[in-house]
Amino acid sequence: MRPQAEKLRRVTAAWEHLRRIATELRPIILQDLWPAEALRWQIEGFQKQTGLPVALQIQGRIEWLPRQVGLVLCWVAQEALTNIARHARATCMEIAFWYILERADDTLKVGGKRLGPAEIESVLVEHAAVTGAAVIGVPDEIKGETPVARVIPRPGYRAQ
Repeated sequence: MRPQAEKLRRVTAAWEHLRRIATELRPIILQDLWPAEALRWQIEGFQKQTGLPVALQIQGRIEWLPRQVGLVLCWVAQEALTNIARHARATCMEIAFWYILERADDTLKVGGKRLGPAEIESVLVEHAAVTGAAVIGVPDEIKGETPVARVIPRPGYRAQ
């Protein structure tokens, strides 16, 4: 009778472990919260668990995103937090999301001048090492906005 009790204990422990992993991968609460609320909830739990401070920056109206896209953002943030905590030896973190609804009238105001992100992107992709680029404006106390670019390097090139 004792070996069966031990088997039952092991199966129960394994089941609880599996349930915990599944819940951590896709917490039920994420289905009930809007993306910004869900991200804040995730970050709060992460900070309590690890003691690492995390800043969250959201630009744009991510509440307009379809719910499934919002869930994907939460999963990406969760994966990033986990990987950073395990591998980066970070002392603090920042997560930033920018949501751009439409680019047709997108204009940056940099130091009183109007600048189109598309023009900057077209210059960046002319470089042999760049296959794609995206530029957004980030608030700047002095200039109004500062252009920030994200480029995708061509295979075989490394970012420096």
